[in-house]
Amino acid sequence: MDQGWLKLHRKLTENPIWKCSTPEQKTVLVVLLLMANHTEKEWEWNGKIFTCKPGEFITSLRSIAEQCGKGVSVQNVRTALVRFEKLGFLTNESTNKNRKIRIENWTKYQTQGCDEKSEQASYQQAANKQLTTNKNDKNDKNDKNIYSFPASRENVYEAIINHLNFKTGNKFKVTSSETRKLIAARLDENYELEDFIKVIDIKKEEWMGTKWGKYLRPSTLFKGENFEKYLEQSLIIEKSTAEEEELRKIGRMI
Repeated sequence: MDQGWLKLHRKLTENPIWKCSTPEQKTVLVVLLLMANHTEKEWEWNGKIFTCKPGEFITSLRSIAEQCGKGVSVQNVRTALVRFEKLGFLTNESTNKNRKIRIENWTKYQTQGCDEKSEQASYQQAANKQLTTNKNDKNDKNDKNIYSFPASRENVYEAIINHLNFKTGNKFKVTSSETRKLIAARLDENYELEDFIKVIDIKKEEWMGTKWGKYLRPSTLFKGENFEKYLEQSLIIEKSTAEEEELRKIGRMI
């Protein structure tokens, strides 16, 4: 494995690819970045000599799991790779012996010429992209980077339900037509993925372990008037928390 430094922008923590991942998937994500080559290297791939470019590497599910350490299984790695590929973070080709992984747009974010200012500008540009329908997926693919939000509604549906299931321990299906209809209605009202995350998180903290826990479901959380009310509640708490932190800072200065 190459030695040296790895650039990892703090903005990654604000992205659904991080926020909606399980602890095991977050570990896999960082390990994949650490395993990627930063210079060209020759490997054997599918019976032939293959030149791995920066951001690419040849490995196996077991090797990744071993690099992740205790608590991360081969199945955890397999699930993470499927999810990250759907979100445009990487491409993944496998044979019966090993697999080739490529981190999308690796060079753009890891070369010496990429300073923090340009990274922030690139992230902001990606974050400001509006959600598109599936018919635009092909055109959007070239614009994706490791910090970009999911480009299609299909990925948004999946990110929302994955987060809800992770937070509540439930197994709601992203294929449910009623659930998709509710999410689509909110997206059409210009709500964003981040808003769904806030609603899920605030009601989980309030209802989990109480008699209201049974209402931690799409039909309640994503219903029009409920969603607006819960999101407003989340924003009020965020503002209150920020004000309290500011007062604490002032108190420490006195």
